[in-house]
Amino acid sequence: MDPATDLALTFGKIIGRNTYEWATHKLRNAREAKTLEEQKEIYDEIVETLLDEKSDLQNVARQYKDLYEQISITSEDIDLLKNTIRRVVELFNQAPDREELIQTKMNETGFNRGDIEIQVDRYLNKQKEQAEKVEQFIALVDNDTLQTMQLLGFNYKEAIGKPLTEVCSDFIYSKLGNQNYRNEADESGDDK
Repeated sequence: MDPATDLALTFGKIIGRNTYEWATHKLRNAREAKTLEEQKEIYDEIVETLLDEKSDLQNVARQYKDLYEQISITSEDIDLLKNTIRRVVELFNQAPDREELIQTKMNETGFNRGDIEIQVDRYLNKQKEQAEKVEQFIALVDNDTLQTMQLLGFNYKEAIGKPLTEVCSDFIYSKLGNQNYRNEADESGDDK
């Protein structure tokens, strides 16, 4: 079951205990008790029960806070996220020197310069387009935007974190020369 639903059920059970009626009844019994010892036992029971209930409510509140903190983000977190994404993207999108790339590809493939230039230009244009898309994404990583989305229930840690993890993973695999590993693992159902 969902943790928030579990907490709601627990909270409902706590507030459904009719503690007020129970405590009122116990106080009446304490006043009617014949000895001080009986009164003390009843008062001790009342205090112990109320302290237990307070502890239960504090525990539920703490768990709700933990759940909230898992999906909430501060302005400082957003600024850090934005700066980190920008640095990572700049690192990933460092365009290689066009001429150096052409020479490398000519040496690797033996194709003529004209064919290689077309391929290299397509590659560099694709990188430029990707960089523009990332800049659009970074524009979304804004304090006002993310906090408003958070108020509406948007779980951006999952929405942003999961795809970003996959992009980084794919990039690392591609740089290691093992571009197909991720696709093969996905097709076979294996976890990485």
